[in-house]
Amino acid sequence: MIQCPVCQTEYHEDVPKLCKTCGWDLTPDPLPKQVLDALERQERIRLAWARNVWARAKEIAMRVQLQGKMGEMQAQLEEATRERSRLESQIVQVFSQVEQITPESFQTLLADVFPGKERLSQIQTQLRQTQQQLAERTHELELAQTQIGSDGLDLLISALEDPLSQIQRIAYLLLQRSAAPKAIEAVQAFQLQSYKLFTNVYTGEATDAFRAIAISPDNQIIAAGNNDKTIKLWDLATGKLQQTLSGHEGAVLSIAISPDGETLASGSSDKTIKLWNLTTGELLSTLAGYAGEVWGIAFSPDSHTIAGGSNDKTIKLWKWQTGELISTLAGYAGGVRAIAISPDGQTIAGASNDKTIKLWNLREKELLFTLTGHGDRVRSVAISPDSQILASGGNDKTIKLWNLNTGELIQTLTDHTAPVTAVTISNNGQVLVSSSDDCSIKVWNLTTGELLHSFTEHKNYTVAVAISPDGRTIASGSFDNTIKLWRVAS
Repeated sequence: MIQCPVCQTEYHEDVPKLCKTCGWDLTPDPLPKQVLDALERQERIRLAWARNVWARAKEIAMRVQLQGKMGEMQAQLEEATRERSRLESQIVQVFSQVEQITPESFQTLLADVFPGKERLSQIQTQLRQTQQQLAERTHELELAQTQIGSDGLDLLISALEDPLSQIQRIAYLLLQRSAAPKAIEAVQAFQLQSYKLFTNVYTGEATDAFRAIAISPDNQIIAAGNNDKTIKLWDLATGKLQQTLSGHEGAVLSIAISPDGETLASGSSDKTIKLWNLTTGELLSTLAGYAGEVWGIAFSPDSHTIAGGSNDKTIKLWKWQTGELISTLAGYAGGVRAIAISPDGQTIAGASNDKTIKLWNLREKELLFTLTGHGDRVRSVAISPDSQILASGGNDKTIKLWNLNTGELIQTLTDHTAPVTAVTISNNGQVLVSSSDDCSIKVWNLTTGELLHSFTEHKNYTVAVAISPDGRTIASGSFDNTIKLWRVAS
């Protein structure tokens, strides 16, 4: 009886040359007088087969990165790789000496080669075992997705609490595909934790810095304004560039998409606001009349009114379809850097270089409050979907949360180490996202102020940030001439 040293298959008679299960060479070692030709031939067969097995093991391992013991198993694979390389080097060295083998050195040669062969066989066995272990957890989760009953969903939901992020990620993605109420509820409950699983899934490049970003209400399009005077539109899902809008004579500093998803507005250093058809890219109108750069723009909830804040220390309100200037809000001692209109249509907020934020009644155009507390220029503002909270970011490196109805300061967030350049709030009101000159993007729990996660892959000032309406993608723009998309990678 002969047993294969790799797969343990037993052969009692008619022993084949190669194992029928795994392909291992079962031919007995040749006699010394035959060794010179046979050794080289057999060892090359073994090396070729071992490399094929290794390639298959690696391919399988890459497909099942959600395994329960991924960290430990990956370490085993890496060690196996290193040892395989050492063994291959040893055998290749032996091959190079084949022609110089003499009868006197034959025994030494066998002592060098065959222990290596035995260890290589052990590695193949180890890889097979690791492969099987990696596949077990994957099979459980994929099977759970296909099961109609609640037991399968329960397994996926429980996997959201797995200590390994790989398991959490796969379970979360599988649950997103389910229309079952239990799955939808689990995805919503996991939303805050999901940001810890976000990675950079796409990077778009340009010849100059991206200054402003907006995402369409249907989660389909991302628009980005650039210092090169253009606006680029990408498919949010694929990252494919759809079109480039040209027409401004200066850097595009601000971007907004109307709530109805039909119109894109852009503010520029050329002192104008341009309105574009978001689908066709057609230029619809140009609003002029500013005496300085247009740093901030926002649409009203009905998509008919647009507000633009400028370096000329004013906010102008327009009926953009007709080009009619409705009102000019003044009183600032510095340029207006950013504006936001509350979702209920009642309030407009304008942040200024004079270190203040002014809140105005949008209907009556009356000043309600002047918020003070920032120690330097206020660069950005955002309003929560329930129109209750105002977030502001400034050059003093802080984010401040305010009660929009009373003007009371609620909380100050201080984890950035450089000026805060942009803030935005998710549509469900749970998350605040900020960008900073410290090159980072930070994700916060809006209710508690807890820092949930930070992204730090940009190489220069990060000056623009947006979160998709479904909360599943974050986009960032930087002076490193890139725009990055972040989400749970599929």
